Formats: sequence, structure tokens, C-alpha cells
Amino acid sequence: MKKLTALFLALMLLLGAVGASAELDPMTDEEITLTFGTWMNDENWTPIMNASIEAFEAAYPNITVELIPMSTGTLFEDLQNMAAAGTLPDMFLTINVPTVVTNGWALDVDKYLENDPDAAAIMPSMIDAARIDGRAFAIPAYLYPYICIVNKTNIEEYNLEMPSADWTLEEYHELAEGMAHYENWDVGAGGHQLQRWYPALMEGKSLYCWDGEKYDFTETWVESIEIMRDMADMHAWEGWESEEDKIAALGSTSVWIGGTGLVGLFMDYNWGVKPFLTFYNKKTAHDFYIYPQPLGETDNAMCAADYLCICAATEYPRETYELSKWLVWGEQACNDAIAHHTAKKSKTIDNLPVITTEYIWEAYANTVSDHVLIYDSQRNYIPEASYVAPGYTELDAWIAENNIWGGIWSHQLDGYAVLDELNEVAQGFVDDYYDNLILD
Repeated sequence: MKKLTALFLALMLLLGAVGASAELDPMTDEEITLTFGTWMNDENWTPIMNASIEAFEAAYPNITVELIPMSTGTLFEDLQNMAAAGTLPDMFLTINVPTVVTNGWALDVDKYLENDPDAAAIMPSMIDAARIDGRAFAIPAYLYPYICIVNKTNIEEYNLEMPSADWTLEEYHELAEGMAHYENWDVGAGGHQLQRWYPALMEGKSLYCWDGEKYDFTETWVESIEIMRDMADMHAWEGWESEEDKIAALGSTSVWIGGTGLVGLFMDYNWGVKPFLTFYNKKTAHDFYIYPQPLGETDNAMCAADYLCICAATEYPRETYELSKWLVWGEQACNDAIAHHTAKKSKTIDNLPVITTEYIWEAYANTVSDHVLIYDSQRNYIPEASYVAPGYTELDAWIAENNIWGGIWSHQLDGYAVLDELNEVAQGFVDDYYDNLILD
């Protein structure tokens, strides 16, 4: 992707701030305070958030913004206590959309997303996957893609070629097989299992084939398990033939294989990237590059995601929506992040923009290390079902209790024969959720 010149980037940072959209209701001129419940308050995020707040308050001097510190570990307990006390923030982050909707804490924001031209830049897949009863109660906030940590040292050792950022699944498999040299303890690939991300690449579906309305298990899901099993058989996927081999390769059974330099292609979340460019590269003397997921039959890829909800009880929904744009998902928030990471000379940025605005992506690419290629080939991202799908926790437990994945892996279960049962069980959990859901 073409890099921005410093002059052009500076110009876009000045012009990128968003104001109230003409197609939305006017903002209030009352003196008000808006609150934002967020866990983005560490040393990396605080300067970015403060810059966005300063810009927002300058544009709307009658509005004061107050941050409410929250934690993912106690999120729903805290929200429950706030709701009981009538002190829910005007907007807040969530890691589970169905939970906040079923508790009645989230406002339907469809009218804002449909009438705000700026919202057209948000990836539709990120909105649609999180709809409840066809309605949007959450706005994508922060996107954390699955990425592939490509071991350039091993690629060169086995006389292979580095792929482009637009690489394909076929190239992924070829490289994994080419770097599978068990005699040297080198394995081709590892990390997040194929069944977690393969359906996104092939069919545009999330984990357990969630399509935004239902779990739709297809042959593709079974194939993902079989492909990884076959890769493991030829040592193209991480694994050991014995405990003795594992100890010989790693030195200990407790060593994390991802940081050893033995894996050619390691799939992980983007938030795990920095150590590969600052620590593991030095520890192992290996050269690591950060790639987007390979392209399958679609241009989709998998991600983790935080979502933002506007409180159903807020007195100022219009103003809160505008605040969400400036502080979280819009161009102002992205530009403030770019400015911060440019000043810090950051090698990586944990999250990707949830908007597809080209100059924003180019600016992100221009900010990070040349070893990071995830901004050079834009994907359409699909959020993990655990963040957005009703019945996910129950379905995940049922699959584990009935050893569905393990049975397919061990050849003890015909995965294709149980697809109808999987879909029936999954739909039952979705139905249970809606049976207990009350919406206005």
C-alpha cells in the first residue's frame, strides 16, 4: 500500500475531524456532561483518549466528557450494579453484545447508523454480525484481527519465497508443508486452530459458522478440522509424537512454542505481535513479519472485537452517538491514534480501524514497522461469535461436553453426519435466548 508523505498525513490529520452530520438531528446547546465507561485507560490509550476528548469539547464547548474506568473482568457485574443505582454511563464498551441487550442496557442505534453518512464507512460485516433480532444495539469499537506471524528465517532456510500481503490459502499450505522439518523440530504452522477462522475465509462466517442470524454448520467447518488433522500428521501443524520429542525440541513441556522460532506460520491475535518484533526476534535470532490472514474463497478474515453501546437510559442519545464517533470509531479517533503512535514510533498498533476510509488505513500502514503488512491488504473482518452471537457460551460447552471436535479429529466421529444435529442444537440455544428477550 502506498505510503503517505508526512505533509499529506499532516493535512489529513487537520481535516479528518468529524462534526455533527447534517442528516442527523442538531446537537443540544444545553450545558451537559456525557460519561463513557471504558477500559481503554492505560498508558497507551490515555493520551489518545485525552486528545479526542479535547477535540470534542472544543467543537462542543457546552459538553463535558467524563471517563468511567471499567474492567473486562468485572464488566457485567459492574454494569448490573450501575443499572440498579441508575448510574449507567451514557455509553460503554462491551465484550458481549447479547448480554447487554438482554439486560435492556443498550439503545437501538439503527437510526443513527442509517442517517449518518460517516457511519457508511464502518465495515458492514462488523455491524451485521452483532445484530439482535435484526436490530443494531452496538457499534464496532476496536477491531483486533487474527494475524499470521511469518517466520522469514525458516522460509529462507528451506529455500521458499516470502508471499505478498495478498497471499492465498494455497500459498499458506504450501509454505506450511515446505517448512515442516521434524528432524530439525521445525513445524509448518500453529496457533489459532483452523476451525476458528477457516469458515470466515471460505464462507464469510464466524466461529461455529455464525452468519449474523444463526449458526449454520456446513461441510466447510468439518473440512477445517480434517485439514488441520492432516497437517498435523505431516508435521505441517504444531505437535509432537512424544513427550520426549517435545522436551528435546523445547527444553521443557511448559515452553510456549509460538516464541521459539520453530513455527513457520503462527496464527494469533494482533495484540500478541509486539514481542515478536522486540523480544522473540532477538531471543531466537529469527526474523518475523506480520501478515494478514491469507485469502480464501472470500476477502473476509476473523477478528476479536470490542463493541460500544449507547445506554438505553441516556437523556442525550444524539449527543452520545456523536461522542462515540469522536472518541472511538470515527476519523477523529483514528487520527488521534495515528498521531500518538507516530510520535511514539510504535512498531505495532493493537487494533485496526473499524472504518474502511482509505487514507486512515494508509496512515496506519505508514506508522508501524515495515515488518507489519496487515494494513497493506485490507480485509472484510468478521467478529468472533463469542462477542456477538446469542447462545455461544452454551453451544461451546455442548460441543466440548460431547467431544465433537475431538471425535472428528480422532476419526471416531463422522463430522458430516452430525451437521444437522449441530445446527438443531445450536438453533435451540439461539431460541432459548430469544425466548427470554424482551425488546421495546
